[in-house]
Amino acid sequence: VTFNANGGILSENSSQKVKYGGKSTEPTEPTKEGYSFAYWYTSKDNGVTEDISYNFLTPVTNNVTLYAMWKANEYNIDYIENNLQSNLSNAELAGIAGYSEYHFLRIFKDIVHLTPADYIRKRRITEIVRCMEKEGRAISDIAFEYGFNSKENFVRAFKAEHHILPTEYKA
Repeated sequence: VTFNANGGILSENSSQKVKYGGKSTEPTEPTKEGYSFAYWYTSKDNGVTEDISYNFLTPVTNNVTLYAMWKANEYNIDYIENNLQSNLSNAELAGIAGYSEYHFLRIFKDIVHLTPADYIRKRRITEIVRCMEKEGRAISDIAFEYGFNSKENFVRAFKAEHHILPTEYKA
């Protein structure tokens, strides 16, 4: 039985010799920055159609590779979502995550596929649009509440994101 940490780190051997019909023992959970270990799985076809959670009570009858399944830590996303109207800095978010700013930026981008600033800007624009539709308030008032320091900055960010002006969207 071979264990593949899927980008994580195993604290012990990455394989076990098991006699035919014997049972493998579950190794210590691997670690990976920004993720929580979920379970070990096998893959019938390299994950194209189906991944199967591995049962360590199953007798081993052939060579098998078990892969670590990871779940992205969501504490920063939750914090951002709850504080979209606040001034959020990378240093503050890194402190909440318990990482240096450098590691936080690297991990966040790896998980979310956006920088924290890009994610926050996109989410703020989405919430401003929601407020425009729901509340019918002035765009500049809502944009200011969500941290845009001028109507011009918001219009520029909105146009870069949606390729139209906010007034065209609202119409």
